[in-house]
Amino acid sequence: MADHDEPGRDPEFGVRVLGYSRRQVDEFVAEVRRELGALRPGPERTGEPGWMVPEPAPGQVSRMLRMAQEEADARVAEARRQAEKTLRSAREVADRLMTDARKRSVELEERVSAALDREVAARVDELVRTHGRLLAGLAAMRDSVAEALDHDAMLGPIRPPSMADLTDLTDLGDRIRVYVPQPGGLPAEQGDWRAG
Repeated sequence: MADHDEPGRDPEFGVRVLGYSRRQVDEFVAEVRRELGALRPGPERTGEPGWMVPEPAPGQVSRMLRMAQEEADARVAEARRQAEKTLRSAREVADRLMTDARKRSVELEERVSAALDREVAARVDELVRTHGRLLAGLAAMRDSVAEALDHDAMLGPIRPPSMADLTDLTDLGDRIRVYVPQPGGLPAEQGDWRAG
């Protein structure tokens, strides 16, 4: 219903898609007529013949409706301007947030890349040290094998044990060495054997 509790105050009507609510306007006009009728002295109070509230002029209602429509259009236009302003503001905030997120993403990617580079460098250094230790160990083994071969070469060729030496098996483990036949073969009585 129309709000007109204060004298001289413009009534406020609910806004609809195509203007003010016609029902509320009609109710307001009827209520104003009732109030005007109550303010004027009636025949029972003055003893004069009664009078009726005059009907509004034919153009007056349409003028009031046109003014109401203009007010509604102005409010809708203002609401659109406010909505566009709010939307622009929201887009600006979203753009700032996206720019900030991209910047942080790049910074994070750079930090992760730097951390990975440090980790890879540390692991490569560790692998280089391990490789150096392995090479040193292999070189030491090579030197030990070369020394053993040189010592063995000084002892001369290996003579295989005879069958008589093999009868006593208790000290066999102490005397067996790998026998590799030399070119020219073995004497027939010793045979071709390998022990290891």
